[in-house]
Amino acid sequence: MDNVTHTLAGLLAGEAAARLRARRDGAEPPAAFRTAAWLAGAVAANLPDADVVAPLLGADRLQTLLHHRGYTHTVVAAAAGAALVWAAALAWWRARARRLTEAAPPGPADARWLLGVALVASLVCHLGLDWTNDYGVHVWWPASPAWSYGDAVFIIEPWLWVAAVPALARAARRRAARVALWGVLVLGLALAWRVPLVGRGAALGVTFGAVASAWAAARLGPGRRAGLAVSLWVAVELTFAAGMRAARAQVAAAVAAASPGARLLDVVTTPAPGNPLCARVLTAELDGGRYRVATAWAAAAPSLVSPARCALPERVVGTATADFGTSPRPRTPAVVWRRQWERPAAELRALGAGNCAAHAVLRFARVPVWTDAGPDSLVVGDARYDREPGLGFSEFAVARRPGACPTVPAWRPPRSDVLGASD
Repeated sequence: MDNVTHTLAGLLAGEAAARLRARRDGAEPPAAFRTAAWLAGAVAANLPDADVVAPLLGADRLQTLLHHRGYTHTVVAAAAGAALVWAAALAWWRARARRLTEAAPPGPADARWLLGVALVASLVCHLGLDWTNDYGVHVWWPASPAWSYGDAVFIIEPWLWVAAVPALARAARRRAARVALWGVLVLGLALAWRVPLVGRGAALGVTFGAVASAWAAARLGPGRRAGLAVSLWVAVELTFAAGMRAARAQVAAAVAAASPGARLLDVVTTPAPGNPLCARVLTAELDGGRYRVATAWAAAAPSLVSPARCALPERVVGTATADFGTSPRPRTPAVVWRRQWERPAAELRALGAGNCAAHAVLRFARVPVWTDAGPDSLVVGDARYDREPGLGFSEFAVARRPGACPTVPAWRPPRSDVLGASD
């Protein structure tokens, strides 16, 4: 997810902890605890993205791509990061108590609650949220080098901001924090109306949702307000997950009907921002020795929203580097097929087994595509993010006979089901 969403989730974890503690103890926790919980939540919810410094440490573009959401996005590293944030929060509190003689240092209960906030923020508000996208994370490394994907939520989801911002803004004690939080929500609404990826119906729904959320936050007490925000956040996540699961089922049925002999390797779903009923879809398939990639738009509930209404123009989605053609598949009541690309599966296996530079790219590419770039090179990329005619962040020019093999993390290639022993 974007770092604004991570921050909002971390702040919400801190506020929820303060409200839960007040309810359990029957009294408000120390003011320093609430401040420390908000700070620890916000920092811990962003700390796994420390891998963005990879280019500063000498990583090239491919290494940066593979390191992101890699080692720092594991349960082991996230828990270690949470411990560091927890220690820093306690140190800040003790320094504050020494500076302000009337303030008490943190006690054992304060320390336990802060540790819980830091762990939830790091493991759930960062790793968990990143998992919901189609990029993937390496949650279980070193036990497993495989990518994990949620395919449920777009990287920036305005409904999550609607769920969190009003409650946090009402709870914030500093005017600057309130202004910043309301500014985030206003920015999110403005983007919803201006970004072509967001349909007009979704933008209208998000706007009304923001008004309703603000109205509820103004009328509820602190505990119920935080509880409502957390409940709305969870409801948004579950709604999008259910929508994308239904869309994948619709696509699987459409593939089976159009290509009965095809083996469906993967279905990548990305919801339209603000709309859990529409999904942009990529399929990876094997069919009679051919490796096929197809793009489509799918309606999770076609009786409510047709796939034609879900589909965005190609100019909005972008033009791929790979030479996609028009899909010959017929439209179904739930799926509109758009583009299709296929090559012999043996070519993909050969790239994985005989070209170490291409194999390095295949350690990331979940939906690999490739195209000739001359007698001595080719372009290997990932159809998930191939949205421009030139080289984007997921396409790489590769020599047919590399002089040196790139040094990259040993992640398991997502398409090991095609590569076989070459992975």
